[in-house]
Amino acid sequence: MDVDVLVVVHGGRVSGLAGFRLRASGFRASGLGPRASGARAGLDLSEQPRSRVYDKRFVSRNPRNLVVFRLADELVLDVYKATRLFSLDERFGLRAQLRRAAVSVPTNLVEGCARPTARDYRYFVAMALSSASEVRYLLGLSTRLGELDAPVSATLVARYDKLVRSLQSLVGAIGREIARAAAARGPRPEA
Repeated sequence: MDVDVLVVVHGGRVSGLAGFRLRASGFRASGLGPRASGARAGLDLSEQPRSRVYDKRFVSRNPRNLVVFRLADELVLDVYKATRLFSLDERFGLRAQLRRAAVSVPTNLVEGCARPTARDYRYFVAMALSSASEVRYLLGLSTRLGELDAPVSATLVARYDKLVRSLQSLVGAIGREIARAAAARGPRPEA
């Protein structure tokens, strides 16, 4: 019987991380995450079908559970609306670049969430952060070039400021998760 469980196994201890499937008979990993074959740690999954065991310190790997993803997703729609009236001269220039950068933020979050390692996850969140910073700059440039009204730009820039801070926090949280996992593994043997 397959049971959905969110676990990471460190020396026989069970705590949460990215999701993978375990077989209730023998705990054989059949998906992403650390190897859990044979680890029991006193957890009886047969009594709890579809249970979820997790540690709240860990960062979600489901983008829809991330507030930062929802904000980035909403901002894409707002950037598209705001850039609709750009001049024809900017159709393939500034408008296209601004839209690409805006779309890149939630796209990188989704791709990062799907990656198998926390380091990959952090890399894609950092890429999302870079794209959000790019959008923030391009909004200001659009205003200075007369393509975007100042009040609309100010509202979007303020929301992108919040997004950038949230992404910075997420990068830090993933970094702490990586450090905790490294500390739990102990020192690396010398080659």
